[in-house]
Amino acid sequence: MKIKVGIFFGGASRVKERSFDVGRTAYNYLNRSCFEPVPIFVDSLENIILLDWQSVFQPNIRDFCPAQELCPPSPNQFRIYIESLGNLPQEELDRHFQKMGKTVKAAELPQLINFAFY
Repeated sequence: MKIKVGIFFGGASRVKERSFDVGRTAYNYLNRSCFEPVPIFVDSLENIILLDWQSVFQPNIRDFCPAQELCPPSPNQFRIYIESLGNLPQEELDRHFQKMGKTVKAAELPQLINFAFY
């Protein structure tokens, strides 16, 4: 049985992009014969999302969070962080999160992972 390692990405910090880069590197180089990586993204609003593998390999957080196809058009094509969209209703936030993975509650983490890397 493999040990499930929760690899945490992002967060509310200004260095969330660096956290994303480091987490992606850990995800790439984790020894899959012993460990199962579980990519867990924490957005700047402290939502916890079990990431789809496609999101893990995006160049930066703004390429998947917020979901670009759900954002208002930008005349200059700048990509924004989800907190720049203001206070979105929960159902709209959920639509964004469904595009990148599955939301989970902190209380669910012990069932998903055996060990955490942050």
